[in-house]
Amino acid sequence: MLTWIIVGIIGVIVLSLIARGLALIQADRAKKAKAGESWVGSPPPSTIAPDQRPKARTPLSAGGGGCFLVFGLFWTLFSLAFVVLPVGMFFSEWQTYNLLKDTGDLTEGVITSRRIDEDSEGDTYYVTYKYSAPLPQGDRSQFSHEESVSSSLYESLKPETRVQVRYARVNPEVAELEQEFGPPSYWILLMSLMGGAFTVIGVVMIWAGLSSLGKAGQLAGQGQVAQGLVVDRWTEKDSDGDTVYVVAYRFNVPGHSPVTIAEYFQRSLFDKLLMGDVVRVRYLPDKPETCRLEV
Repeated sequence: MLTWIIVGIIGVIVLSLIARGLALIQADRAKKAKAGESWVGSPPPSTIAPDQRPKARTPLSAGGGGCFLVFGLFWTLFSLAFVVLPVGMFFSEWQTYNLLKDTGDLTEGVITSRRIDEDSEGDTYYVTYKYSAPLPQGDRSQFSHEESVSSSLYESLKPETRVQVRYARVNPEVAELEQEFGPPSYWILLMSLMGGAFTVIGVVMIWAGLSSLGKAGQLAGQGQVAQGLVVDRWTEKDSDGDTVYVVAYRFNVPGHSPVTIAEYFQRSLFDKLLMGDVVRVRYLPDKPETCRLEV
């Protein structure tokens, strides 16, 4: 039920983002129809020295911000699972440990079978044993229990091997091999800490997506259009070694120094935007660095 509730919430959020993006696009088109292109004395094109090139950024758009937000939401929910599940497992094991420590009795059991669960991340060793223990009502009953053990102990626990079993008097079904009895490992909490770190990354993604959506909305509703020039274009290598394409453009705004922005573009647009090309730039009058090319 909880899974379907989460899926439903995510679905509502995604539909809301799509509706918001469509509204921004319509508002942007309406703004373009009314806005006239105005020259504000754009400087002549000139290649920027490599060491003075501005840091490239992703172009502002409602669609890009929405995608980033949705990805951040999924990332955060997935990461939260690695926070909650390890903590839940640790406290469950801790409760079992305390129960066996406070109400535990020993009885003799016998190994009935064993198996190895093979996995690419490492093998897990299991043994199954049966034992007899009194019920709280006074009767005695047979129980069977499977338990994961270390590889070294697994080798010594062949079928028909007699073992000491610690069981809880209040609930004899809760049991553990005496050789394996002890407090739970704190290493499982390390996974929870890692999940917390990834959750923080997801929150940053959500914030970045919301910020991009907000700026795109401001540009659509309050932005003005000016003419600028392509002043530089170059390629870079990303963290994966792939080529990315950057175009730098410059425009003037009354009362401000010339604004130079570098943005990443698809290869097709990069090939079309040549040095000296006149371009339309939508910007916020009070924050001209909040801008994007009208392509």
